[in-house]
Amino acid sequence: GNWVRGAEPSLINSAIDTSGWAIPWALIALCVASWWAWRKHWRNELALCGIAGALIIAGAIAASRIVGAPSPYLLRWMWAIAAFTWLAIAAVALRQIALTAFGRRHATNLVVVATIFVLVAMLIRGVNLTPLRLSESWTRAIAALTPPTLAALEGLPEPIFLVDGYGLDGSAGLDVLAQAEEAGIDVRRGPSWAYIYGDKRTIERSQAASELLFLTDSARLEMQTNHDYREIFSYDPLTPDQRAEFNALVSKYAAFDAQPGMSTLDQVRGQEQLLQKWTQAELAAKSPSADFKRYFKLLLDGPIVSVFVSNGPPR
Repeated sequence: GNWVRGAEPSLINSAIDTSGWAIPWALIALCVASWWAWRKHWRNELALCGIAGALIIAGAIAASRIVGAPSPYLLRWMWAIAAFTWLAIAAVALRQIALTAFGRRHATNLVVVATIFVLVAMLIRGVNLTPLRLSESWTRAIAALTPPTLAALEGLPEPIFLVDGYGLDGSAGLDVLAQAEEAGIDVRRGPSWAYIYGDKRTIERSQAASELLFLTDSARLEMQTNHDYREIFSYDPLTPDQRAEFNALVSKYAAFDAQPGMSTLDQVRGQEQLLQKWTQAELAAKSPSADFKRYFKLLLDGPIVSVFVSNGPPR
């Protein structure tokens, strides 16, 4: 469905946007096409449907092995399976049309017209540039975070353990890791990354002399109260006016009566839960509100990111 509609689920505030085709039309159509090809003894078309079915099963098994949240980018390879599935369905449909008198006279023209129609529809629908905009915000964050982080690392005891960094697949941390090596600073990741970096670039956290963290949201506020760590840099991708607007939207839709003595951290966590509920409600609606669209636009620019280093060995 997402391959045809040109959209995909979004992961917002830990809520997955599942709006779209709830009914697996392609799978239903494939079953019908397979049955029709089998009934008509069309071996080539039946083989196509069989391959498509096998790919779907293999894709489902592979997707079920994803650890953690099934972020959309982890499943984009399945678009090729979706395209092949619709191709198999179209092959059966065209074979059936070709048996009619009209089809025998205009089979070639039908294929050409159908191809042009699909191409024009895709051009009119356009390309979803939201992921590119999100990548751009991460790129700006990396450019702002890396220089002060490297400057702070020069005086830390080594080796330094790098916790997963901010951004797509921890891209901010990966940039620091690469540039630290060039600067002669011993920064390493956990042993689970040895298959990428090798044993010399990885280390157990308990064996490190220092620790580096990139944190956002409630985790950032929680670390600010930890005396074993210090904040060396903070980056806000929004302007002061945009941040004020964003906070106003959060207060409007995630406001709650704070209990006496409730810490700022607990209030933020409570707001995060309310924001998640609001996000789920908006995503379930046919047309999200203007406030949510504005909130989402500001959210894509990224949260406040803080860089922390430990005052000694990781604890």
